[in-house]
Amino acid sequence: MQSEKLASIGQLAAGVAHEINNPIGYIFSNFATLEKYLKDAFEMLGGAYEDAEAQLAGTPAAVGLKALRKRIELDFLKEDIPELMAQSREGIERVSARSSRT
Repeated sequence: MQSEKLASIGQLAAGVAHEINNPIGYIFSNFATLEKYLKDAFEMLGGAYEDAEAQLAGTPAAVGLKALRKRIELDFLKEDIPELMAQSREGIERVSARSSRT
């Protein structure tokens, strides 16, 4: 009877691990795509912003553009978002690794 209980617990643990790994797989896949999209968006944004800033220098539009950049803290976001993504990726990998061991 004891071995049957242990077998049932093992099956339950395997089922729970599967239920965790399935959505983690979707998250991990989508996360990789999101990282690429953000990298591309920041690359384009950086180039477009620098071009626009140079072309608009000394105009009221340049003042507005500079104020927007400061308000949204673009320089900070360009540094912080990749760090947040790396930390999130690490968390996803840890959850996936732990549930795979079960």
